[in-house]
Amino acid sequence: VSGRSDVRVEARPQLQLLDTIQLCLADFEAELPALSNYTEMPEGGQSSWSGPGIISASLGLFNAASDNLDPAVYNIQVEYERNACSVSSNLAIDLIEAEALSLTPDTTVCISEGSLQLFTNLSGGQWTGPAITPPDGTIDLGSAGGGAFTYEYSFGTGTSCAQVGSVSVEIIDLGSQINTGGTQSACEGPGTTQLM
Repeated sequence: VSGRSDVRVEARPQLQLLDTIQLCLADFEAELPALSNYTEMPEGGQSSWSGPGIISASLGLFNAASDNLDPAVYNIQVEYERNACSVSSNLAIDLIEAEALSLTPDTTVCISEGSLQLFTNLSGGQWTGPAITPPDGTIDLGSAGGGAFTYEYSFGTGTSCAQVGSVSVEIIDLGSQINTGGTQSACEGPGTTQLM
């Protein structure tokens, strides 16, 4: 009696990902595969993430609020299985307190100043509002015109460190408040004419 068995030998899978990522302490679902540049070679297997704050093992979703985590470094493990092969790797999450957003106080300015610069302690966000330059927060007062406006600053949009704040700016345009009246006629010679 004789028999034959075919055995397929596969190369050991490889995982690539960052060693450490930094997240802010927040009730936010972070996608660890995307944030850690996670790749698996060859594809076609199944990944499973485990550790503190993991709310979906298959998707690698992390939420610090789910386990009431404190600021610290947490070790996360990812295991990848493909056919008969299994490999694993680790990711460190540096969980920090987000720095509080601070903006220019509400203010009043004359349009004759030409421009107004708004400030923030957290750079890299975007300003929105009438006649403002989004990256640096410079308002062109002439283009904005007189009135009361609200300018909003968004930082870290779509991340665990996201914050939003606003500044109220009143632009005073005295020129628009001057009324010289209609056209009047005056007779040459001695006398006084009252301008309306």
